[in-house]
Amino acid sequence: MKDSSILFLDVRGRSELSGGRLKSASFMNIPHTALSNEFKIDARAFERKYGRHKPAPNDEIIVYCQRGVRGNIAKETLEALGYTNVTNLEGGYLNLEGF
Repeated sequence: MKDSSILFLDVRGRSELSGGRLKSASFMNIPHTALSNEFKIDARAFERKYGRHKPAPNDEIIVYCQRGVRGNIAKETLEALGYTNVTNLEGGYLNLEGF
């Protein structure tokens, strides 16, 4: 995955990352259960915590989990927070193995 303008947001639990993750400079991991709280913090606190700019509401975000269910929950959560360009990676990370 080479497009650094897209945020690839892995919403799996941290323990699941040992099974692999996307290789992208724009990768982030925030478990789906923490997403609402983390995306409500102000931009400066977000950057301090995650070392990257907080996405703007119209930035492209691709969310994924292991199979797609939590990714869909994450998509709905971000949309409820005003994010307008969010896609759930259908089939999740398991669908990408081998890429």
